[in-house]
Amino acid sequence: MRALRRPASLLVRGMRSLLRCRKAPTRPCRVVCHPRILSDSELLDCWNKARFHMLPGYVAEVVIPVDPSVGVARSLLETWPLPAQFSGEHPSGESPVKVMVTEKDMSLAALRRYDIVLTLNSRAIRGTCLARILAGALRDADRHTNVWEGWTWAGLCASLLTPAERLAQADEAQERFRSFVAALPKFERCYVFGTGPSLDKAWDRGFSDGYRVVCNTIVRNEALLDHISPHFIVAADAIHHFDNNAHAAAFRADLVSVLRGRDVRALIPDLFYPLIAAYHPEIVSKVIPVRTDLDGIHLDMKHCLAYTNLPNVLNGLLLPLASSLAGEVLLLGFDGRAPGDESFWANSPANSYPEHKDAIRAAHPQFFQGTDYARYAAEQSDGAELVMSRGENQGTRYFCLNPTHIPALKKRMMSTRHRA
Repeated sequence: MRALRRPASLLVRGMRSLLRCRKAPTRPCRVVCHPRILSDSELLDCWNKARFHMLPGYVAEVVIPVDPSVGVARSLLETWPLPAQFSGEHPSGESPVKVMVTEKDMSLAALRRYDIVLTLNSRAIRGTCLARILAGALRDADRHTNVWEGWTWAGLCASLLTPAERLAQADEAQERFRSFVAALPKFERCYVFGTGPSLDKAWDRGFSDGYRVVCNTIVRNEALLDHISPHFIVAADAIHHFDNNAHAAAFRADLVSVLRGRDVRALIPDLFYPLIAAYHPEIVSKVIPVRTDLDGIHLDMKHCLAYTNLPNVLNGLLLPLASSLAGEVLLLGFDGRAPGDESFWANSPANSYPEHKDAIRAAHPQFFQGTDYARYAAEQSDGAELVMSRGENQGTRYFCLNPTHIPALKKRMMSTRHRA
């Protein structure tokens, strides 16, 4: 097995970058963007991200400095119809985001009056005195250079919680998870469903003899959900699920519909819980935040509901959750990255949102340009091997029900004799 070259998942690395500040600001805090914005497109992007992610009670003010050369009338920002960039009304009805027209960038003295400085052009401050003096306040929100920029936006409010608040939230989530599991029928196996093309084979059999865990965008397919009847839905990606782009908005709309109509729970990283609580209070009782501040592989989530620090949601949540529920784990819909795949891997069109992929790329270009997809696929497999090897040492058995390009799953393909 290859040694993991990237020790932390997208989620965990993004979260840790948020928590590197020396001291969490007192809520509600004041935020400023830096340096000033010089183009219409950058103003549009920053304005809509800030309006979506900066929540009242967490943030009192967000100032976006804009050069006078930017041609868009600031009064039009409120009414721009941009479904690919903005997904809904602000939960309070009034956003704390303000535009300030200025011919010069803010001085160091002015920037120091804010609790958080969102850097929109990291190259402009790298190596300067600002980078040293403001290090504790800086958050990198440069979508053109920072792969994790989406995590900066999506996790900012969660990063403002005090340690005591995070611990209290974790304790409550642990009890909600434990109580829900205790009320479920007892099974010896757990089915885990990914979103690869082989997920279509789910129609060929029933799954009533085990726990059922489905991955994120399967919520789009109501008919398949009726067939599977899941106990848990798992989602863990900042830009695909908890952003203001059209893909994330479509996912959340379907998630809300599913949670309203079914006795099912959604597990998400605690990083994104404030956004769900603010925008979707009607389903928050069915959303369980999983803590992201603990290292290690967590295969007993009934006692420690924590995210496993490895690449991809398969390793971070799906395998650990299934391993916590049953002694046999069966996986379907995990095809992996086939030769010729252009980005991460292929998905089942009926169980994803291919029509909205361009919206994510437009909002977060560096996430795609800065990712080595072949390397990421290898690290996903290496992470899965670590998790399953740990589980096997504890007596758990893992079987993949579909042909796969993921080496860790290929070696655990279910043979014909096991299918009976």
